[in-house]
Amino acid sequence: MRRGLIVALALAMSFAAAGADDEQPKWTEGPAKAELGEATLDVPAKYIFTGRDGARYVLKQGGNLLTDQEVGLVTPQTPPGDKQEHWFVVFEYDPMGHVKDDERHSIDANALLEGMREGNRKANEQKRRQGLPTLDVVAWAVQPHYDETTHNLEWGLTLHSKQGEQDMDDVVNYEVRLLGREGVMRSTLVISPTGMDTALPAFRALLKGFSFRPGRRYAEYRQGDRLAQVGLTALIGGGAVAVAAKSGLLKYLWKILVAAGVAIVAFLRRIFGSTRKPSPEPPPMP
Repeated sequence: MRRGLIVALALAMSFAAAGADDEQPKWTEGPAKAELGEATLDVPAKYIFTGRDGARYVLKQGGNLLTDQEVGLVTPQTPPGDKQEHWFVVFEYDPMGHVKDDERHSIDANALLEGMREGNRKANEQKRRQGLPTLDVVAWAVQPHYDETTHNLEWGLTLHSKQGEQDMDDVVNYEVRLLGREGVMRSTLVISPTGMDTALPAFRALLKGFSFRPGRRYAEYRQGDRLAQVGLTALIGGGAVAVAAKSGLLKYLWKILVAAGVAIVAFLRRIFGSTRKPSPEPPPMP
């Protein structure tokens, strides 16, 4: 039986093929303040952060389609031999304009799920052309909901992956859209379904250290600011396929590490292992 979230076999091969030209991510250990362009994040102790280039490296190695809006990635720093579920969060900023929240009481979760399944079929066509694993939308892990105080829009999806005809483990993408004055920060938690109970509270606690810079907060909107062409519904699923295609959201679907071959524990430890300080060598014998 397979256990936990697993990553593509091509991923392991990519490390061997990458060579010296592919620069490994540079990691910052918490506590630290991470720069996310229009925002900042307080990275707690026992977490590590990498910026735009590092995030793009990790995602590319995992077989993801890049959006060119990646601004950072954060993950717990786990000691060698740790058996807990591994997870990470990707941050991407889209300067789409101010998103009005007038749809906050009319979000139709069932209709959205069907629209996302249709949009995902389009995304799978692109993934097949590139030889990447495909994803199927299974169900809501957490139905979409909007917090009128924080202006955060949240939802979670359970997804199922295939590499060719081979079925892989399910994975959860838990999404939070942090609305700002001039755009939206997309934050995506990637975790296996069995790890949700521990990772989700930690993820929410992490986001309490997120803030847009002064003058860029949602409540600081002023008449005349550029408005986004989409609302809350479109943020959740890329909207219907037509909305997604018009707004350009379709290409941003599914930020995930998936497919077959190597346990995510081994992958993350290999990527993140460079943050650990080597143990000092014992002094020479007299």
